[in-house]
Amino acid sequence: MADVDQDDPVSMAVNFFTPALDKILSQKTAVETHANAIKAAIEILLSHAGTAQLPDTLPAGLPKDAFSGQDFEYEKTKEGFVLRCPSENLDVYQYEFNIKK
Repeated sequence: MADVDQDDPVSMAVNFFTPALDKILSQKTAVETHANAIKAAIEILLSHAGTAQLPDTLPAGLPKDAFSGQDFEYEKTKEGFVLRCPSENLDVYQYEFNIKK
């Protein structure tokens, strides 16, 4: 913040805390995304337990990616399934779930 009034304590406080608040919000969103991926995986695994098969598509009504507000991308794999954040710049947020046979 370039236009900070050095004599205004409120302006100085805002200038000081803004970067920290941005980091806190990013971390909160990442934690919420992790939790939502786990909740979605539990629902998928419960479906698998009832049918002995993974669903072909992501079931409706599951928790969403907190970064985008969209459904996770879902892919069945040989070992189980993967949930990913749908944004291409968030590919670090990929959750792999393996099912023992």
